[in-house]
Amino acid sequence: MKTSITALLLLVLSITSNAQNLDGSWKGKMSGPNGEIDLIFTFKVNADSLTGNVKSNMGTLPIENGKAEGNKFSFDVDVNGQVIHHTGVLDSGIVKLNLPFMDHPMVLNRVNERSEIDGKWVGTVSGPQREMELTFTFKVMGDTLTGTDSSSLGVIDLANGVVHGNDFSFDVDLNGMTISHKCKYLAGDSIDVIANVMDQKVTMKLTRADTTAYSRNKNFYIFLCFGQSNMEGFPGIEPQDTVNVNDRFKVMAAVDFPKLGREKGHWYTAVPPLCRPSTGLCPADYFGRTMVANLPKNIKVGVVIVAVAGCKIELFEKDKYKAYDSMAPSWMKNIIKQYDGDPYQYLVDMAKLAQKYGVIKGILLHQGESNTGDKDWPEKVKGIYDNLIKDLNLNAEKVPLLAGEVVNADEQGACASMNKIIDELPETIPNSYVISSAGCPARPPDHLHFTAAGYRELGTRYADKMLSILGYKVNGPEMGQSPEGKK
Repeated sequence: MKTSITALLLLVLSITSNAQNLDGSWKGKMSGPNGEIDLIFTFKVNADSLTGNVKSNMGTLPIENGKAEGNKFSFDVDVNGQVIHHTGVLDSGIVKLNLPFMDHPMVLNRVNERSEIDGKWVGTVSGPQREMELTFTFKVMGDTLTGTDSSSLGVIDLANGVVHGNDFSFDVDLNGMTISHKCKYLAGDSIDVIANVMDQKVTMKLTRADTTAYSRNKNFYIFLCFGQSNMEGFPGIEPQDTVNVNDRFKVMAAVDFPKLGREKGHWYTAVPPLCRPSTGLCPADYFGRTMVANLPKNIKVGVVIVAVAGCKIELFEKDKYKAYDSMAPSWMKNIIKQYDGDPYQYLVDMAKLAQKYGVIKGILLHQGESNTGDKDWPEKVKGIYDNLIKDLNLNAEKVPLLAGEVVNADEQGACASMNKIIDELPETIPNSYVISSAGCPARPPDHLHFTAAGYRELGTRYADKMLSILGYKVNGPEMGQSPEGKK
């Protein structure tokens, strides 16, 4: 009897815990007659009752008849006399919301508690007599922006502030003259501004004034990932890979994922695809899952991925990427354009943004198929690694490089001969390690890419090595134990 009561209590606690995770604001998009509509749902769970509201450019409507049970919930919204019933489920940090007139669920992502736009920013604008320094203070709440504009002319409140992803706008009333501003937050942590002053466009760039606006969490371990198609993830994600993703495992979206509601430069629970919308399962997926399963529960793991299918390592070399891009096939050029034409610098910019939230603990590489037979490959990789260490102000002794082998000979790997060269990398980079691909299943048609099972195994091996480097034991799905004396 005692055991049954205990089990019942655990079940109740589990249901309550799952429901409470729904609390907060969630953002999604819905197609309307005049284009996409941004929706922000705010939920509050109390026992089995759900309250809140939904906000759009048409206003705010209350949630009615809300019910919650475990990770499932339902509610009604009265839109001009028409009651629309909603059912939803919270799964792996994402809300999937079903509406009667939609063929597919609307995907909602949690609204970040803090926007990258928040804080104090400084810039300089040229005046008729001299340059003037401006200081802007921004605060984002949902899709609304408030703040001030400070200069030698005084402090002026911002008006009509609106935020849409990384784009935002506001007005400043200067002695009866309205100056409109259109702005864009950039991943390198700066803001481009176009101000309309008496029908003249004035541009300026803002940089962050309060560099302490973000608190770097020493328990948020960040890993940079780059390479070619196997680091992207070959298209094809199995259902088992989309569920039960621990919300301590995050991915910073390197590009926009419109259908998933992900915006570039924001962190999300790492449900695949992680690299770009058209990619698939990759080594980073089960690297991160294995890491959080074996690290203390106060430690989170985040990955930042920049990868280009079919590319040679030269695409990430500072002095060679332009020449390589100029000769690349059109389909590859289209991928490179998504990284602003310079994948290496793009990775650095995203990494700098990630550093505002956590600490870079390692670099993961999977590349080599397109450089098969290139004996200079280890030296080229060393150049890229050294540049990353320098450009991100890292300590090479504390940031190892993990490089995975290409499809192995035991799977009839088309480029298996490259593994002999990859295996020599530690002779060139002291703090580097090679991850074996032996036994990782490959796709029969090309013998270049791994199957989903192959990516799971390879990603787990990356994690096993990183955990051992960090001093943790691997105990399967349970949390690993740190060695004595390690905190």
